[in-house]
Amino acid sequence: MSTTISIYNLAQYFDKKLDELPENLRKAVEQEHALKCWDSLSLAQRGIEVQNIERQQEDSLAEKIAFKLVEINRWLDEKIDEAKEDHRDIRRQALNDVKEYFEGIDFYKHAQNNQKSLQSENRERESLLKIILALAKNSYKYPYHGCLKEIVEDFERNNNGVSEKTLKKYLDEADRL
Repeated sequence: MSTTISIYNLAQYFDKKLDELPENLRKAVEQEHALKCWDSLSLAQRGIEVQNIERQQEDSLAEKIAFKLVEINRWLDEKIDEAKEDHRDIRRQALNDVKEYFEGIDFYKHAQNNQKSLQSENRERESLLKIILALAKNSYKYPYHGCLKEIVEDFERNNNGVSEKTLKKYLDEADRL
C-alpha cells in the first residue's frame, strides 16, 4: 500500500536523510516520486519538491474526479434517455389502449346500429311479403293453381317481368310468417 506524500507527513522529516525517513515515507519518496536525490536537496528544496508532488497529486486527483464526473454524466444521460424511451413506450401503449377502447365503442355502436338496421329491414321485408300475400289472396284467389300464371301475365302487361318460380318462392315465404 502506498503512502501519499504531503507536506504534513513529511514536514517533520525535511531535516532527515532519505534512509532516516520512516520506511513507508521513504518508499513513497523513492518509488512513487523518484526523489532519490532527497539527500542532496536543501530543506527549502525538499519543501518545494513536496509541494510540487502535492500539486501533481491534486491535479491527478482532479483529473480522476473530472473523468469520473464525465462517466457519471454519461451514465445519467443514458438512464435519462432510457427513462424517456420507457415513458414514450408507456405513453404509446396508453394511447393505443385508449384508441382500442374507443374503437371498440365505435364498433359496438356500429354493430348495434347494423343490428337495428337489419331488424328494421327484416320487418320491412316481412311487411312487404305480407302485402304481396294479401294482394295475391284477395285479387287472384291464391293459392288456387292458376293464380300464379295470372299474376305473372299481369306483371308482363305492365312491363315488369317475374317468373312463376320467383313468385311462388316469395308467396310461400310470406305464408310461413
